[in-house]
Amino acid sequence: MTTISIDTQRDRAAKFAKQFETASYEMGQAQRFVTDFCEIFGIDHRRLLDFETRVKKSGGKRGRIDAFIPSLLLVEMKSAGEDLDKAYAQATEYFHGLKNEELPRSVLVSDFQNLHLYNLETHTEPVKIKLADLAQKIDHFQFLAGYERIAIENQQKIICTTIDLFAGIGGIRLGFESQRCKNVFSSEWDKDTQKMYQENFGEMPHGDINFIEPNDIPDHDILLAGFYGNY
Repeated sequence: MTTISIDTQRDRAAKFAKQFETASYEMGQAQRFVTDFCEIFGIDHRRLLDFETRVKKSGGKRGRIDAFIPSLLLVEMKSAGEDLDKAYAQATEYFHGLKNEELPRSVLVSDFQNLHLYNLETHTEPVKIKLADLAQKIDHFQFLAGYERIAIENQQKIICTTIDLFAGIGGIRLGFESQRCKNVFSSEWDKDTQKMYQENFGEMPHGDINFIEPNDIPDHDILLAGFYGNY
């Protein structure tokens, strides 16, 4: 894989900004926003990007990182209008649960229409970019360009991605994860079972599949589906 040229990045960034110009809802649109953002730079989310990574925060409570490329980038998404300074403070609480070699170079916090990029190596003031201006300010994200080519050489290959529907407490998912499959989405309608699933995987599955828009389900290789009585 070759590094994506700066002109191609700018073209992709302009299309990305247009695509998400009305986006505002964290729960329904955040994962698609992050995956498409990474694709500007040629990063395949199925290989390198982890969603809802479980960590123990400072203070002992458990939390979930919205999106994470170990050693490179941690992303915290918020709905439109939320305080991004507080979002950054929340993101730094996750550092406690990461290994030294996993600590990110940068933190990106966003409410879709604003992107604040923190460089943890220089500790300078964050770069604050409006979504509409992303193409013109793409230079700030060059640390992402070409990263996939470098990282894949040292990464154990994920052989497929799955989504976990009618998930129960996640028994089917466990079997596939043991064979190097990465789960990218889950859905379970029962509230009590959702809580048990969260205890098992550190992520709250989406609710009733009847109310989930198809476009909100990430790309995947295999659809897993449970059946009544499997938990």
